[in-house]
Amino acid sequence: MDAATALRFGLVNEVVAADRLDAAVEDWTDDLVRSAPLSVRALKEAALKSVDLPLAEAFTAEYVWEERRRRSSDAVEGAQAFAEKRDPVWSGH
Repeated sequence: MDAATALRFGLVNEVVAADRLDAAVEDWTDDLVRSAPLSVRALKEAALKSVDLPLAEAFTAEYVWEERRRRSSDAVEGAQAFAEKRDPVWSGH
């Protein structure tokens, strides 16, 4: 699968030229470092669990940490912080 197809399916967030790759990786990792801990855990679970699944199964699989993240106080905090135009304060709960 080429990069444009992966982008179209939502499998990658961004496609950049090779000379911009390091800067793009730095931008994405900076965002991850500031993310809610439960969100990062859910991302890791999805990446590890879906790596060997066919694409259709990867999109429909159940991810325990994603369900936990959706029901967390951090999910509420993220939306509230966005609405109040402030940085979120993550609790990990």
